[in-house]
Amino acid sequence: MKKILLFIILVLLISCIDSGTQTNLPANETDPNSETTVAKPVTDKFDGLDFDGYEFKIVTRIMQASTMLLVDSINGEVVNDAIYERNLAVSEKLNVKFSETQYDANNLITKFRTSVTAGDNAFDFAAGRGMDMFTFAAEGFINPISALPYIDLSAPYWNKQITDELTIDGKIFFAVGELSLVTYDMTHILLLNKQVLKNHDLDDVYGIIKNGKWTFDVFNEMGKAVTYDYNGDGLMNVDDSYGFVSCYKQVIPSFSQSSLIKSVEKNNDGSLYFALPGNQKFIDVVGKIFESTYDIWYSSNLDVNNIGGPVLMDMFTSGRGLFMDCTFYHVAMFRDTECDFGIIPYPKYSEIQSDYYSRVEVIEIFATPVTAENLTRSSAIIEMMNMESMKRVIPAYYDVALRYKYTRDTESEEMLDVISKGRRIDLGDCVWWDNIRQPVFGQMFLNNDRNVVSMLEKHASAIEVLLTNVNESFR
Repeated sequence: MKKILLFIILVLLISCIDSGTQTNLPANETDPNSETTVAKPVTDKFDGLDFDGYEFKIVTRIMQASTMLLVDSINGEVVNDAIYERNLAVSEKLNVKFSETQYDANNLITKFRTSVTAGDNAFDFAAGRGMDMFTFAAEGFINPISALPYIDLSAPYWNKQITDELTIDGKIFFAVGELSLVTYDMTHILLLNKQVLKNHDLDDVYGIIKNGKWTFDVFNEMGKAVTYDYNGDGLMNVDDSYGFVSCYKQVIPSFSQSSLIKSVEKNNDGSLYFALPGNQKFIDVVGKIFESTYDIWYSSNLDVNNIGGPVLMDMFTSGRGLFMDCTFYHVAMFRDTECDFGIIPYPKYSEIQSDYYSRVEVIEIFATPVTAENLTRSSAIIEMMNMESMKRVIPAYYDVALRYKYTRDTESEEMLDVISKGRRIDLGDCVWWDNIRQPVFGQMFLNNDRNVVSMLEKHASAIEVLLTNVNESFR
């Protein structure tokens, strides 16, 4: 009997070799008698998962950016269709269906807290403002990432820089991945009016950027060159020409982060602290910001809270502004204008700085409530949505929508890569904006208050109490 079995096995092995089957070769190794390399089989970690048509319930926040995760149907718009295909791929692979409800920020807070307190499992997944989600984590309403077995933060579809910033005291409650378009939408850039640049015979900004010489000083000189009494009435007002147009609250944060300054940093133990008091570089940077912008900057009370405000937009598109603060989300507003504009990063503080950095003003933080019934199911769905977003949605958003629909020259297309590579966040800007960005950065610039030390002293105690409470709650 043993001889018969051995004979059968031998015949099968010979038949495999004769038929060309290479099952005996190790993965990614080459047959010495052939130039063909056998590809290592890809193991799909979602194989075998079946969630029996479960309805995965999502709640998201209504805001001026791409927060919705679901779309109704394919409509020919590349991003919309990519989102639809992403959700369909996840739905078919895992046998789930989706529902999404959107609330404004305050109602989302109420819904989240009421649902978790009642334990009613009203939703599986939520996305909201950073400050609200941190509060929920402190109250014990949110699962840490370690409780979600399918989440792999080493995967390329999770943003390591942002996730690291959101980690406190070594504890990871939040991770931001390619599922969120908000971190792209709310990345700050500068728009360049190329006709104004040409009219004043100024140097090629793109070339300056590529050579690593795009600095505050260069920005300053160019701005001064185009600032003048456009209508000749002897006054500088909305009808005149300026080097830079922006709403007040965006100026110091955008330039500070382009200079690698953050208002909130971490101690060696991972706890947070207010990093600006006693920070000489910040004092120097703010001085340079005022020097480079305030005297060549305009803002109307009609536009102070609106990046794409009509007055500022009209000034820029009509040739009365060389540079304009904008975000990727708001670039779409310029699509149908005749203005010949380019997209560039904010300048460096000096040439010593190696790279250009771009501020992400807003992040939507995703979380699973502690009332979620099945974390294996939830984490698999979340992981796959991020993976499919990287494959489908981000290329559509970035390469098609931004690169080809909104840019008007090849140089701006190249700048998109520079800007995306340098995206960064500051917790005092995108999470505790109501405690740090608005009362410190915003008021300083709005009131032309250049006494940095006294402004920091005025707010330091309250900010330190806030961060101490956060540290203690995470411990």
